[in-house]
Amino acid sequence: MATVRPHHDAPPLDPVQWTEGWWYGLPVFRWFHGERARRRLRNEAWCLAPVAAALVPVSTSAAEIAFGLCALLWYLGGVRDRGRSVLWSTPVGAACLVFFAWLALSTLWSDAPLAHEMRLLVKYRSLLYIAILLSLFEDGRLRRLTSNAFVAAMLVTLAASWLMRFDLLHSKWGNVENCAYFKNHIAQNVMMAFTAFLLARSAAAHRPWRWLKVGLAILCLHNVLFMVDGRTGYVIVAVLVPYFTFSQAGLRGFLVGAATLAVAAVGVFQVSDGFRERIELAVVEARGYFDGQRPDHTNSIGQRLQFVETSLAVGARRPVFGHGTGSFEEAYRREAERRGVPPTRNPHSQLLMSFVQTGAVGVLMLLGLFGVQWFSAGRLPKGRRDVARALVLAIAVGCVFNSFLIDKTESSFFALFSAICFAPVVSGDELTNEGESEPAESSAA
Repeated sequence: MATVRPHHDAPPLDPVQWTEGWWYGLPVFRWFHGERARRRLRNEAWCLAPVAAALVPVSTSAAEIAFGLCALLWYLGGVRDRGRSVLWSTPVGAACLVFFAWLALSTLWSDAPLAHEMRLLVKYRSLLYIAILLSLFEDGRLRRLTSNAFVAAMLVTLAASWLMRFDLLHSKWGNVENCAYFKNHIAQNVMMAFTAFLLARSAAAHRPWRWLKVGLAILCLHNVLFMVDGRTGYVIVAVLVPYFTFSQAGLRGFLVGAATLAVAAVGVFQVSDGFRERIELAVVEARGYFDGQRPDHTNSIGQRLQFVETSLAVGARRPVFGHGTGSFEEAYRREAERRGVPPTRNPHSQLLMSFVQTGAVGVLMLLGLFGVQWFSAGRLPKGRRDVARALVLAIAVGCVFNSFLIDKTESSFFALFSAICFAPVVSGDELTNEGESEPAESSAA
């Protein structure tokens, strides 16, 4: 069996050492002095990356541990100098650090207790993970292995959803009508929609197992639209389908995709009672809010509109620099008391959270991060470019309706694929058709 080399920058290990890395690793430390210790730590990080990817859709706590260890081991493994050069030569990494630095600086004028400020700041650790792990994913084989591990975990999630539908499995997150198994309906729908894109992109780029990938992509879309509640997933599907057809056939493909999506939406609305009820309920709840009805905990759309109105009022008091990181809960509570509405810790919108805490400057930095990712994707090989821009669209759209950068599962998902997609292009690594499709070659096949 050929020796696997975990990183192109690291000296190769002989087969015995690599076997020890697998058996003693994940992540048992065997400390040595000098380069040997650093090589072992790099191996540990290399092994942990696909494990963390497989855990993201399955277990929040386990994924957090795996991600944190992977980033720590990679940093300690002697890639600090290489990591700095990658970081400042990669606009995405620099944008992540600048945004995190602004969040940290904003704690200086926050009225919240220091412990609360630090607790919220730590929730943005995904930005640091991206910056640290960019150099790890220079290795094309690791990109493929990690993205495939994620897709495999999502296919397990898909199977679990079907077992829930037949009442063969049970979960605290759902039931036979709302078949979310490992995660809540929002997180599962976001990742399932993205998995459908990965499978469709792989089917378009590679002939082997094409129809299996197409079938799995259709099942993933069916899971989002028919089996799991979560209107955020509907919106992301509505964005990713036209983008996929655009990435394959340009403007003509976009028009075909948009028209097909419109016809399919009308058809689904007619034949699916669950889909139709969720859309009609959203319209009724929004209309009731604008008619002056006070929303309760069962009125999701009304509550979100109330969050928008109140959060904008809070942010308008300090529109430029905001109230400071960690200040949202207390600032919102004061405004809620004046208005006679219930308080909240989360406005369910990353844009609103950023506006209240870090002002217009923070909102511009958040949008700037997405912009940097979008334009940086243009310099990537076609496969990675398409997946990177699909990621940006999914997360940016999701941040309008949810606070994805502080939600554990969604932020880990964002960090994982940002590091995979925006890792520097290594000379000679992306010149073949196989490399050009990364990480679109994400399939169970």
